[in-house]
Amino acid sequence: MVNHEMYKALNFITFANLGSWDVKSFNINSQKFNFKTIELKEVLSKTAIQWVEISDSMEYPILGVRSHGQGVYINRIAKGHELTMRRYQRSKENTLFFCKVRTVGGQWGIVYPKFADSYASSNMTYLNIDVTKIMPSYLELLLKVHKLTDEWDKNSIGADGRHFTLSTMLNFQIPLPTLDEQKQLVEKYQAKIDCANDCEKQALELEQSIETYLYDELGLETSLSTKYKSSAFLKFINCSEITQWDYKSIFASSIFNAKYYIGKLGDLIIEKPKYGSNSKTLNKITEIRYIRITDINEDGTLNENIVSSEKPDEAYLLRDGDFLIARSGNTVGKTFVYKSEYGKCMYAGYLIKFVFDTSKVNLIYLLFYTKSHLYKSWINNTMRCVGQPNINSQEYLSSPIILPKLDIQNEIAEHITNIKNKIKELKQLAVDNRASAILNFEKAIFHYENH
Repeated sequence: MVNHEMYKALNFITFANLGSWDVKSFNINSQKFNFKTIELKEVLSKTAIQWVEISDSMEYPILGVRSHGQGVYINRIAKGHELTMRRYQRSKENTLFFCKVRTVGGQWGIVYPKFADSYASSNMTYLNIDVTKIMPSYLELLLKVHKLTDEWDKNSIGADGRHFTLSTMLNFQIPLPTLDEQKQLVEKYQAKIDCANDCEKQALELEQSIETYLYDELGLETSLSTKYKSSAFLKFINCSEITQWDYKSIFASSIFNAKYYIGKLGDLIIEKPKYGSNSKTLNKITEIRYIRITDINEDGTLNENIVSSEKPDEAYLLRDGDFLIARSGNTVGKTFVYKSEYGKCMYAGYLIKFVFDTSKVNLIYLLFYTKSHLYKSWINNTMRCVGQPNINSQEYLSSPIILPKLDIQNEIAEHITNIKNKIKELKQLAVDNRASAILNFEKAIFHYENH
């Protein structure tokens, strides 16, 4: 006999509702929603295909689609002679578009009007959307919900488990609010996304303002062409300021028109520059972090890709205020100031450690200065590009640095730090809004039973 608790755990299935006799067919329809539930076949249907014969001389925008509801995009512009298949489908606007051989992961998207003039191979499928029942934007929003698409993906077939049949897909169940309710859900989601976009725009504008602020504070002109124009194309150079008689040195020594003293990086050091360790890395976290060029972000912070050294060596341990500059690779000139809050760290071989006299230079000012277009112009005109781009320690010591008095450096460093903190806040706010946009939508459509 079945006791009461076992009976409550049983689920009874109406045979008439099964599309095929397997457990998956039942599982795809087992989720609970806050709105009326329908199968996709009630709002999706096959569409008439317009086949186009490919002409070798013409160009064709080929439509692609990203996973997790990120939508369609123009994958490439292909010349007709580059396409193996000789017939392609012309896209039809406001249809659902997906790949027949790779449908898992919410890899579907809406062909909005701006993508109507595009093409797809026979591997792709278009389905009509009944817009009298469902908004295309609401349908695409459903595809962003992992809780929904991950459940659908359990029905995948094939050796690589990357797709499911059209009949299986059309049996998937979705919540279907009224059109007015759909519109409200989409608008609430979009309001969060708009807020995130606005935060990112503000952050970008603040990033750009740093360069302008630094140039203004240092009394610099923002364009070399202005200087040449005002001096009738003549440029007089003090030969005593040139360390090498070559174009690069002359160019580097003549780009400044600052209102402050121009020194060299070598004037500021209190220790001889030291190259980093050549130890191999261990992909695990130990007591000592191993800092490589790739671990340093453009803004001078460290990323989360923490590795350790195979052979830790205290000779390469960093001390508070140590200044690292990348000497080789595509990011030559990248800079970083070590702080004890990072914990024990040693640095790798493609980085050079400099120790500066903090009675002469504010390290944060120097960090921001080395990330300016001004300093990067010197980098680009100094680095050697035989093999990998590189600049050695002696060349760095000769790099020109504008040095206001320390109190002015402090003011500049504090001002830019405040801007950077605001940028960080805005970027985090953008991340939070994007996350809450889809989370709020998910909470609105799913039914969660109280326990």
